[in-house]
Amino acid sequence: MPNNPCSQFGLRLSEIRKSKGWSQERLASESGLARSYVGGVERGQRNIALRNICKLAGALGLSPSVLLPKANLLDCNVEPTDEELGFLMEFVMEDVQARARVANQALRDALALETAKVLQNMASSSGNG
Repeated sequence: MPNNPCSQFGLRLSEIRKSKGWSQERLASESGLARSYVGGVERGQRNIALRNICKLAGALGLSPSVLLPKANLLDCNVEPTDEELGFLMEFVMEDVQARARVANQALRDALALETAKVLQNMASSSGNG
């Protein structure tokens, strides 16, 4: 992973966007930002403002902290404080909850699609019988 924080943020944003099956165009539209700007952020070419992080997070239905790249605690030579551990635990929980919401919505969408297919097959079978 690149050391540049803008590149790290961009990779994280791209990963989350793609996990939702969204295009850059959709994320831009939902967040009110330009598609070219979103693309620049994902490529690490933009030093994104906090306001825009909040817009992107809101569009994705996530807490802004979920968009921040995960810190690698193994690279640290100091023991984290209780406050830092609490923050990290909160961050991890928000991330897990966000991923669960995305997975839950994907399952609901798949179930709705399969239900529609079954109903359509039932309707066509009863019409042919």
